[in-house]
Amino acid sequence: MAALVDVVEVKVVGANPAPFTAGFQFEITFECLEELREDLEWKIVYVGSAGDESKDQTLEEVMVGPVPVGTSKFVLEAPAPAWDAIPQADRLGVTVLSISCAYDAQPFVSVGYYVNNEFYPEAGPAAGGAPAVPESPEELARAVADAARVFRNVCVDEPRVTRYTIKWQGKSEPPETTTVTPPSGADAADVQPAAAAEDDADEPEDDAAGDDDEEEEEDGEDDDEDDDMGGEGFGGGGDVMEEDDEEEDDEDGV
Repeated sequence: MAALVDVVEVKVVGANPAPFTAGFQFEITFECLEELREDLEWKIVYVGSAGDESKDQTLEEVMVGPVPVGTSKFVLEAPAPAWDAIPQADRLGVTVLSISCAYDAQPFVSVGYYVNNEFYPEAGPAAGGAPAVPESPEELARAVADAARVFRNVCVDEPRVTRYTIKWQGKSEPPETTTVTPPSGADAADVQPAAAAEDDADEPEDDAAGDDDEEEEEDGEDDDEDDDMGGEGFGGGGDVMEEDDEEEDDEDGV
């Protein structure tokens, strides 16, 4: 089914560039399509070293809820990364900051930004200063010894948004590990659970002849479900959302 929560916009609040020691602030706007049983978990992670995941720093982790149906907006704040926990060779240059959201312990969206950290030996960028690139190991050691002269720039024009398929209605079920895309050369209507196929095979042929109308109606419902699953990876367009709502209403009525 289509995602029940869609992140509409993420904006950096405050100065950018900013001192490395300054905290982060992001204004997040998202839309919730249905009432949720669980809260949303938002997380900010700073990549301390591209070659070592153990250097990643979780700057903030907060639960938001209960989430009302409709559009919501809030400011997500996080402290600056721990300077001493970053390897000296990775303190300057480009790294990554990611903002992710999870539902029922299942991450469903991640927004990543490149962050460029530069050394300003004199005035900062707001005062017209210019960054300097250390040309020797000694100069690099002096530059990264203290974060006071380092300024960061979040590249807000180049976010990378990744969406994941999860189980929205299940009760504490793990994220899906199988793809919802039909195999090459097969129609979506041909893909069905193995248990359902076995049940169909066990039905007597005489009964099948008398239930043609019911089977045709069930096949039509299966086609709608497959269409919804096929459109899931495209961010949930308006048509898909309406089809999901109608399908769920039918199930509630049954």
